[in-house]
Amino acid sequence: MDDRNDHGRRRERPAGLEARIADALVTRLVESRLSEALMEQIVRALSESKDVEQLVIHLLRQPDVNGVVDDLVDRQLERVLATLRGSAELRELVREQVDLYLKHLTENPEPVRQLIQDQSRGLVREIQADVRARAYVADDAVDAWVRRVLGRA
Repeated sequence: MDDRNDHGRRRERPAGLEARIADALVTRLVESRLSEALMEQIVRALSESKDVEQLVIHLLRQPDVNGVVDDLVDRQLERVLATLRGSAELRELVREQVDLYLKHLTENPEPVRQLIQDQSRGLVREIQADVRARAYVADDAVDAWVRRVLGRA
C-alpha cells in the first residue's frame, strides 16, 4: 500500500492513527480464540530457543536490568507474603504442622534427649577449656610473681 497521493506527495495521516490501528489489531488478536493457541506456540518456541535463553542470561547480567528484575521479584514476593500473612488457612496449616511435630517429638523423645545431651557435653567442654585457659594464665602470673619476689629477696 502506497502512502502517496496522485501528485507523488506523501499523504498525511492523523497523528497516532497507526498506533491506534496497531492497538486495535493487537486487541482483536488477543481477544480471539486463535490467540491462546498462538500464544502457547510462541511461548513454547521461545522456551525451547537457546538464543532466547542466552539473551535472557545476558540481560539478567546487566546491572540496570538486574535491578529491575529484583524490584519486580520483591514487589511480587511482598504481594504474595501480604496475602499469606492474612490467610486463616495458612495459620491453620501451620498449627496443624506444629501439632504433628510436637506429637512426633512426644512419641520419639530419644533424639531430643540425645540432642540436649550432646549440647550439654559441648557446653561442659567449652567451660572446661575456658577454665583450663584461665588456669594457665593464672599459673603463669603466679610463677612470674614468685620469681619477682624470690629474685628480690
